[in-house]
Amino acid sequence: MALLTPRQRRVLLDELKREMDRLGRDLKELELTAMVEPTTTSDEDIRELERDGIEQVFLLPLSPDPVGFLREVGDFARRIGELG
Repeated sequence: MALLTPRQRRVLLDELKREMDRLGRDLKELELTAMVEPTTTSDEDIRELERDGIEQVFLLPLSPDPVGFLREVGDFARRIGELG
């Protein structure tokens, strides 16, 4: 999943859960990941990722400035640490 709204993500997760149930499998067997853009992902978005069972987040570098992107990654990591 990449750059989905929380609503879009939940719809897809519900579909995935139904399919896993149909196959007699537990959704928790899967490692769920998401892709986010660090400067537009709010603290509430981060909390929703956790509530949705997202275990790993990949950052999408939209900044044309590599040094700026590294700064954004650092800021994002700090925010996750403060929320965790």
